[in-house]
Amino acid sequence: MRILSSCTALLLAMAPLAAHAQEAATASTVKTGAFLWSADAKRIGRVERVIPTRDGAPGWASVIVDSRFVSVPVTTISASDKGLVTSLSKADVRKLK
Repeated sequence: MRILSSCTALLLAMAPLAAHAQEAATASTVKTGAFLWSADAKRIGRVERVIPTRDGAPGWASVIVDSRFVSVPVTTISASDKGLVTSLSKADVRKLK
């Protein structure tokens, strides 16, 4: 029982740090003109527009895929050495609206 309590306390203590790190990374790196790559290392396209949420934070990256705009959630995007990478595959991105 003590081990479970300790693990729970540790997870609760780390949760705000993880959330803050993710916000900082996505808010500062998702910019218009950056290239977006899929999780399967396929080029998706250039970010045409960053669509904010109601509170003004970046919410979606608008990218042209197959001659139409697709909104990729910023929460799936992280920075890499070759640009922005989404955790979605290119097939998953094509299914987005």
